[in-house]
Amino acid sequence: MPPSDADGRLPVAEPPKLSILARTTRGAGWIFAFRLFTRVLGTFSNIILAALLLPVDFGIWTLGTASMQMVETLSYVGVEDALVREKAPDRAMYNTGFTLNLLRGLLAGGVLGVTVAVGLVESLLARFAFRRVPLLLTTAFLLCLFALLVAWKGGVP
Repeated sequence: MPPSDADGRLPVAEPPKLSILARTTRGAGWIFAFRLFTRVLGTFSNIILAALLLPVDFGIWTLGTASMQMVETLSYVGVEDALVREKAPDRAMYNTGFTLNLLRGLLAGGVLGVTVAVGLVESLLARFAFRRVPLLLTTAFLLCLFALLVAWKGGVP
């Protein structure tokens, strides 16, 4: 019969300590699973969008989101990684991280906003030679606003 405490209950055994390799492998597995889940979810959402939109409209949406992702990727500064690696982050570090993410988002939104302005001027000069230009500009403008909102939130989309 195993030993028990004064109340007659069995003591709870502590879980065995995992090695650094096991913990790293477990963490990498979670990251892989999360990325796989987001990719599958993105694929399904694109399939649904492709079914709902006309091919031309889906192409416009794809161009807009690809442009936004390119600007986001090129302006990545790794603030979240630095905060996670810091042993004892303080309020000033979080404020600095928020400010850097906000500036990055403003830059991304500004680049997309300039793209919208240039496209608008070009389409006005061409007297709307292409019928879908206003829709592309509206999509780019909405993505610009989305980038600004994400930057204000302080995260990455």
